[in-house]
Amino acid sequence: SFYLDISAENADKLADLDVIVAYGGDELLKALQADPLWSTLPAVKNGAVVAVGEGDAFSAAVTPTALSIPWVLDDYVAKLNDAAAKVK
Repeated sequence: SFYLDISAENADKLADLDVIVAYGGDELLKALQADPLWSTLPAVKNGAVVAVGEGDAFSAAVTPTALSIPWVLDDYVAKLNDAAAKVK
């Protein structure tokens, strides 16, 4: 499948991820770090979370098309690179 909905009760299923990419804005990481279940994930602890917008133009990054890829690629790769640099 292209994406998964994971409830906080199942956050441990993502414990082996180095980077998390999710819909959300600037507040996403802070909200995940404040949550008692999500905050246990290494990617969340390290800040290796990429928020790809909330219905705005940057959200095109997670549903790529021939038109959106050239427009968003540099920004998206930069965000992924920043998150990957936080992996411990």
